Amino acid sequence: MPYKLSGVQPEFLVKIHNLHLECESNGLKILTYCGVRTVNEQNKIYRQSRSTNFILTKASNLEITLGYRFGEALLRIGPQKNGPRVTNAAGGQSWHNYGYAADSVPIVNGKLIWDTKHPRNMELWQLFGKCVREVGLYWAGDWEGDLVEYAHCQYFEGKVRDVYDEEQRIAKAKW
Repeated sequence: MPYKLSGVQPEFLVKIHNLHLECESNGLKILTYCGVRTVNEQNKIYRQSRSTNFILTKASNLEITLGYRFGEALLRIGPQKNGPRVTNAAGGQSWHNYGYAADSVPIVNGKLIWDTKHPRNMELWQLFGKCVREVGLYWAGDWEGDLVEYAHCQYFEGKVRDVYDEEQRIAKAKW
């Protein structure tokens, strides 16, 4: 059962284990390649392809919605090389930062299937989403908006700020 989940919350780890079993029972092999992501790691990927002005506004918003420490952390990371936008969540906003999210990818004949444009590949991703829901997790392939994340699943349905207060966010985040 291939997955990299050091540091995830124990109750989430059980769900991910069950997800692998559910996928397997449906003839789908997956690789879970990302579990915990620190606030700084999250900020690095968040800053890809975003302007300085955008980041200044986001940091200010983070200070209001999550707490001063999260806005400061986004600014401290500094500019990152250009790359694709892979997340809408800055550090502190992602369930990865608290050990309650994971990213996985289907495997066919030993090859990772990232593409979602080919109908056959999309069938694999839809099957993955069905398995995610079956084990009681939330699949980001069901999200609406400008960034649907087929690889992402999480333990909680809502946003971090809806579950943890500021003190809990600072204490529970992986820094």
